[in-house]
Amino acid sequence: MWLSDLELAGTTSDRDGFVRIGGLDVPWAGPRVVPVYVRRFDDGGVGEIFLSVEDVGRRRRWPEFLSSAQQLAPIEQVGLADCPSDTLVIGNLGVPWQRRRGAECVYVRRSLRDLSVAQIRLAHHDGLADELLIARVQEAERYPLGPAAYWCST
Repeated sequence: MWLSDLELAGTTSDRDGFVRIGGLDVPWAGPRVVPVYVRRFDDGGVGEIFLSVEDVGRRRRWPEFLSSAQQLAPIEQVGLADCPSDTLVIGNLGVPWQRRRGAECVYVRRSLRDLSVAQIRLAHHDGLADELLIARVQEAERYPLGPAAYWCST
């Protein structure tokens, strides 16, 4: 699977405090105008949709951006966005999105400073789901009886 570098698909203005993705409201502490970036497969189809509080415009290369995002928590799933057609509506911006199913998983990363949402991602591959599973396994290894039992025992 090959994905291109980030490219700006457009901007969306949304309500303060939330970005609406396919009917799902995602908390957003960033600016009111949100840039929406995509990464494409080699056939030109959109493979990932990416929104970030970070200034990705200056860091177009994906690996460079990820290395700059050290202060982010592991990825987490926040819900399902409705995608009844081949366009996913983010705020007031329609992004071409090859329909695989009626709903798409929306993943976020939170800032470790204040736990606000710093990134929003959707993907037409299983990389994000794998990353979520790895994070859950690491958390289970860290707290074998669950976080609540761990904190009660200390």
